[in-house]
Amino acid sequence: MFFNKALCSFIVFLTSFSLNANEFRLSEWTDQEYLLHSPTEGAAEVIIDRQASNDLQLIAVLHVRCGGIDFRVPVIKGNFETGVSSAEYLEYVIFKYENKIYSPIKSISSYYVIPSDKNESVKPHFLEFETQNTTSGFCKYINNKSEYDNPIYIQSDK
Repeated sequence: MFFNKALCSFIVFLTSFSLNANEFRLSEWTDQEYLLHSPTEGAAEVIIDRQASNDLQLIAVLHVRCGGIDFRVPVIKGNFETGVSSAEYLEYVIFKYENKIYSPIKSISSYYVIPSDKNESVKPHFLEFETQNTTSGFCKYINNKSEYDNPIYIQSDK
């Protein structure tokens, strides 16, 4: 019985996001920025800052429904190091998805800092996509402002 319940929970979890992330595409644009392309033909491209990371990866696309509205949330990961610490950076770019059109709204940033001195305690990401209940837990971040919100910058040189 426990196995069946765990298997069902795992399947529900997997259907809430797409790991292949082929719905969106990330490309290098300048030395400091990437472009996030949505599947909508001719749609604006969102500028993603590297945040001092060497490389960024599109690691997942969350499919979230909040209050009857569908959202697509590409999750972008970067890593960077300083002499004092290293950090993992996750950026959740929120798109409203309506009538097969992707409209960017905002992004949410989360950092996980790892000090060089391993004796210090470190806080995990405040929001980690693998452990989110994407049907309800993530909605509070979409619908409310927080200190982790970032504005969306659109690439306009087309």
